[in-house]
Amino acid sequence: MNEKDYVQQIATLTGLQYFPAKGPWGRKSGSAIGQRDGYITVIGFKQTGRATVLGILLRFKEIAQPELLKAALADRPNLPKKQGKLADSGNNFVRWEWKYSLSKPKAEEVVKLVDALREALRPVAQAFDGRCEYCNSTSASSLTLIDNVPGYICSGCQEKDRQQKD
Repeated sequence: MNEKDYVQQIATLTGLQYFPAKGPWGRKSGSAIGQRDGYITVIGFKQTGRATVLGILLRFKEIAQPELLKAALADRPNLPKKQGKLADSGNNFVRWEWKYSLSKPKAEEVVKLVDALREALRPVAQAFDGRCEYCNSTSASSLTLIDNVPGYICSGCQEKDRQQKD
């Protein structure tokens, strides 16, 4: 199965939306993007050196102590073993990478991993509640891609962002 069909299959299984050639990794195979339980989720392929890895990005409300994320994922009894590792984290995201050899991971295992990651983060990272990430007051009911990263950004803050970039 090619990458595009694989990402579409994952999108279907997770309830996320498939976006061709969209997402933070810019691969032609696209990304599965959406929110589950208030956590923004992006799943797609990413180039790391010579290897292609399956990347999983989870975004949430900004937290004051990002080091708690690593601790929550290090003590991960519910996370399946040998299914990748924490590649990066910040005060509002974690990026997980699943490096594989010849065949892609089973789509069902990817879905289980994403659910397990979200559950591991739940005690330390609060989900989005439908308000703008920037101003935290205006309602932002749909996801918006800013620099190919999905987020909840109200129209007023989107316009401010555009003006700053110009």
